[in-house]
Amino acid sequence: MILLSTRIHSSLISLSLVSIFINKFIKKFLILLLKYLNYIINKYFSLNYIIIQANNKYYIFIKTANFNILKKNEVHGAISIALFPSKFNDVKFEYKALAPNYKILDNLKNKKINQEKFIQLYKEQLSELNPKNVFEHLIILTGGFEPVLMCHCAKIKFCHRHLVADWLEKHLEVDIKE
Repeated sequence: MILLSTRIHSSLISLSLVSIFINKFIKKFLILLLKYLNYIINKYFSLNYIIIQANNKYYIFIKTANFNILKKNEVHGAISIALFPSKFNDVKFEYKALAPNYKILDNLKNKKINQEKFIQLYKEQLSELNPKNVFEHLIILTGGFEPVLMCHCAKIKFCHRHLVADWLEKHLEVDIKE
């Protein structure tokens, strides 16, 4: 069963479509259709995102970025997943469960562990969380705006937000772009 839903302020509209077999072509077509629907809905109805759920998998457009993007852009759905707070007032949401714990972050900064060990320890930390619950919390937290997971690291630098993006994509087939 495919469920197409979108948030209008505080109410949620859901439309059930006929169960279909989604092969690669149809999946790509649906994603392009969703992007177009997202554009039309945002332009004419002041909505903020579209979710499609197929066979317990979610398709929504989430992004990652570093805080410096806020110097030139307004991001309504900015969510800090950093251990330390942002200096930008535009970041109104924090999700500390996705921040690396202080011990592994400090050990990485002080070169007591390498990136591979950090990845292993951070993935263990993420394994304690339920990806579906995290995803739902992020959607609720942003109040209908497209979630943008943010931290202090530069775009090209090794960063835990990319690990979070991979984790969510792996477990929920969520489309996450930098």
